[in-house]
Amino acid sequence: MSKSFQQPPNVSSYAGLLTRVRAVLIEGQRRIEAERVRIYWETGRLVESHTLKHSDRAEYGAEVIGRLSKDLNVSTTVLHRCVKFDQKYPHL
Repeated sequence: MSKSFQQPPNVSSYAGLLTRVRAVLIEGQRRIEAERVRIYWETGRLVESHTLKHSDRAEYGAEVIGRLSKDLNVSTTVLHRCVKFDQKYPHL
């Protein structure tokens, strides 16, 4: 059985419960944020790599981001931020 589905430890006091729940929530939030960073970087890397292959077409990058935005229902701002993130941190 995976760790997340194990029986929780018996916490006898409210202070103990508060401590354990806080630790679990903070760790969960840390993992979510770490995954969000990885997702943004990977997205930016993919878009940047694709547009560089078509760099002979000046407006291609804007076209691609516009199409992705529409097809994925994600704002162009988010996609631009992903690309800038990859450019700033090319080796995550």
